[in-house]
Amino acid sequence: MWDIPRAKKSLYIPMVLSMEEIEAIVAQLYYPYYLFVQVLFGCGLRLFECLQIRMGDFNFAAGVLLAHGKEKKDRTLPIPELITPELKEQIRMVGELHEKDLAAGYAGVFLDDDREKKYPKAPKDFSYQWVFPQRNLTVAAETGELRRYHLHESDFQRALNRAVRKAKIPKRVTAHTFRHSYATHLYRPTMTSAPFRQSWDIPASRPP
Repeated sequence: MWDIPRAKKSLYIPMVLSMEEIEAIVAQLYYPYYLFVQVLFGCGLRLFECLQIRMGDFNFAAGVLLAHGKEKKDRTLPIPELITPELKEQIRMVGELHEKDLAAGYAGVFLDDDREKKYPKAPKDFSYQWVFPQRNLTVAAETGELRRYHLHESDFQRALNRAVRKAKIPKRVTAHTFRHSYATHLYRPTMTSAPFRQSWDIPASRPP
């Protein structure tokens, strides 16, 4: 017999927030971070997936969001009814910002090199604009062009830390906490009230 050591079980237990704690944190966040957290939790996204949402990833007619995951593995997720109106308003506001950017000589959003070479007009195309854009334009070091990046994760984390303190939540909360919380509410429906499940599109029973 091969003397193969058994893998050790992880002692790490993911932090999970209750519905009341999530609502308390959201109430302490300001624009656009309160909507960002609602999308993180409502769709069960990773931080980078939420940061990199583009306009064309939403299909409101079908009620789904296309999430671009690790290793370029995409998946579709239901958009919670509760936040659909605010998401549509966010898209309208970013549309106005996009028009101002174009008028100011904007060169477009940042894209990976291969995609931009294949679709040179894509950076200015509305469908490629960030849903959560950074406040200010960035000067591209290589070309000197004005580009817009998505919301920076450090800005979000500072806003989240401040909100957690104000809400007096005695837990270490990060962006990934909302993903764990979504999964917990999804697989342990007894923790979540029926109205909450319905508004967030969380099933009443564990999916097969």
